[in-house]
Order: sequence, then structure tokens, then C-alpha cells
Amino acid sequence: KKDKYNNQDPSPIEFFKDTHTNSKTGSMSEPALLAHNAMEKKEKHNQKVSSQYPIQRLWLKF
Repeated sequence: KKDKYNNQDPSPIEFFKDTHTNSKTGSMSEPALLAHNAMEKKEKHNQKVSSQYPIQRLWLKF
């Protein structure tokens, strides 16, 4: 699977999608899809907030 991600580990969201997608149909169950969408929404929100407040992001590391 690392070839798919240029020899890097997939993100937790990508890993979740890979492990919850039916290989025959290419789809996820409704609960898995809802969880995946919630994770993506949270990730997008976190990226937006961290880009708006780069100094606060540094403080979170301490």
C-alpha cells in the first residue's frame, strides 16, 4: 500500500478509508461513511484554524 502513498504511511483518514471500503463495490457502509466524512470535516476545520493562527499552533507543541 505504501506505493499508493509514495512510500509514506497513509494519514489516519486515508487508512480508515482503505480499511472500511469494500473492495468489490468500492463503497463504505453508511456508519463508516458518516465517520469518514466527520473526520474529513474536522481535518479541514483544523487546517483552516491552524493556518489562521500559526503562532497558536506553535504554542500547542509546548
